[in-house]
Amino acid sequence: MQALAAIGPDAAAATGGLVARLAEEKDADVIRGILDACGEIGPGAREAVPALVGQLASPDAETRLAAVSALGEMGPAAAATAAGPVAALLQDADALVRVAAVG
Repeated sequence: MQALAAIGPDAAAATGGLVARLAEEKDADVIRGILDACGEIGPGAREAVPALVGQLASPDAETRLAAVSALGEMGPAAAATAAGPVAALLQDADALVRVAAVG
């Protein structure tokens, strides 16, 4: 995932594979790596938005933080799908997640 994140927007073609891996992955560190890669790809990873929104409900605060950060990096490409779920994080138990939700 680090290599895809480093490639950034030019790695948009890998988004489908990242989404598929995210659906199967159980390890929180790998999940956060996938989220980070999607964020670094940016708007080109818009097909990942629903999967990233799903991670906003993770019981792991670091995963929620990574998901909201990735969605923020996608900007308007994520807005329509993510705005409501991200706004709900303003009530999150974790202060860092709340701050990230504000932007």
